[in-house]
Amino acid sequence: MNTIYFDNSASAVPFASALGVFAETAKIYANPSSLHSSGIAARKKLESARAQVASAFRCRPDEIFFTSGGTESNNTAIRGAARKNRRAGSVIVTTKAEHASVVQTVLSLSSEGYEPVFISARGGVPDLAELENVLRSRKVCLVALMQANNQNGAVTDLRKVRDCMNASGTGALLHSDCVQSFMKLPEQFSGDAARCCDTASVSAHKIGGVKGTGALFVRRGLVLPALITGGEQESGVRAGTENLAGICAMAEAVSRYGEAEREKVAELRRYIIGELRSELGENVIITEPEPHVDQLFNIALVNVKSEVALNYLDSLGVCVSSSSACSSKAKTNTALAALGYGAEYERSALRIGISPLNTKEEADLLVSALKGALAFKIKGR
Repeated sequence: MNTIYFDNSASAVPFASALGVFAETAKIYANPSSLHSSGIAARKKLESARAQVASAFRCRPDEIFFTSGGTESNNTAIRGAARKNRRAGSVIVTTKAEHASVVQTVLSLSSEGYEPVFISARGGVPDLAELENVLRSRKVCLVALMQANNQNGAVTDLRKVRDCMNASGTGALLHSDCVQSFMKLPEQFSGDAARCCDTASVSAHKIGGVKGTGALFVRRGLVLPALITGGEQESGVRAGTENLAGICAMAEAVSRYGEAEREKVAELRRYIIGELRSELGENVIITEPEPHVDQLFNIALVNVKSEVALNYLDSLGVCVSSSSACSSKAKTNTALAALGYGAEYERSALRIGISPLNTKEEADLLVSALKGALAFKIKGR
C-alpha cells in the first residue's frame, strides 16, 4: 500500500537533491573548527550554506546560527533574550496559540522570576490592542509571537507588531517562531522577520531538508547568552560540532523551495479545498484565515472524532494530523483551543500539510478518504 502523505507541516517529505547533498556531505568527516586543510574545506562548505540560508531569510550571514531545529532555536532565543533584557522588565508576552516549545519555555522561566502574560489569538492572530495595553502598562522584556500559526496557517503581520511595540516606547525584544512560515510566505511578508525581529527560529525538515537541523536569526549587535555551552562554535551562541551534512542539506532545500514550488502548493490547496466542498458539502468545515501560508490548513469533519478519522485514513495509507506533532499526545490541544473555534470543532479537527512534491492524484485520494471517514459520524448526530 502506497503512502499518501499530507502531514508535511509536522515533517515534510525531503527533496531528493537535499538527501543527495546530505549523503555526499556526510563523507566529509573533518571538523569545521579544525585548522588543517580538510577542516578548512569543511568550514567553507558550512559558511556557504550559512550564506544561502541568510539570503533566503534576507539577513546577513553573521546573523544566522545553526542549531538542531526549531525547538532548540526557540529555547535559545526566549531564554537568552529574556535574560539579556532583564533590566527592561520581567514580563514575557506571548499567546497560548504558540508552539509548545515557546509556551512551555516561557512558563518555565517563572521559576526565575519572569511573569508570562498571554494575550488572545483568535483565529491564530494575536490581538494587537491587548499587546499594546500590556506594553504600556507593564515592564516587558520580551514579546514572542509566531509568524505563521502551526494549526491553521494564519499569518501575523510582524510589521504591525513592531509598529505597536515602537509606538509604546517599550524596551522589549521581539522573537518570532518562523518554523511554519520560512520559505512559504506570500511575497508581501517576505523578509519581515529579519526586518522586524530581534530573534527568529526556522527548521530544515519543514521545507524539504532533514531532521536535526535548524537555524536561529539573531539581529546583529544583540549578543545572547548561550543555551548550550562547552565550545565556541557558532560564534559562541551554540556550542557543539556543527552538523555539516544536515546544514548543507538545509541550504539545498532552501535553494529548491522557490516561487514555482510555492505556486504548486497554492494550486493544490485550491484544488483540495474545492473538491472537499464539492464532495463533502456541509459535512466539512474548512478554516481559511486571511492572510495565510498555503502549505497548511485546518478542517473538521462534522461529528467525526479526529482520532477515529485519523485511524481510518491511516488504514488507507493516508497521513494527516489532528494537531502539531509536538502536541499530538496531549489530552487537550491548547493551541487549537486558543484559536477560538469551539469544543465541537476541536474534537473533529484535522490538519492538512501540503508539499510541492504532492500530486493531484494524491489529492484525489485524500479527498476520497476524508469522504469515506464520514461513515464514522457519532450516532445520533
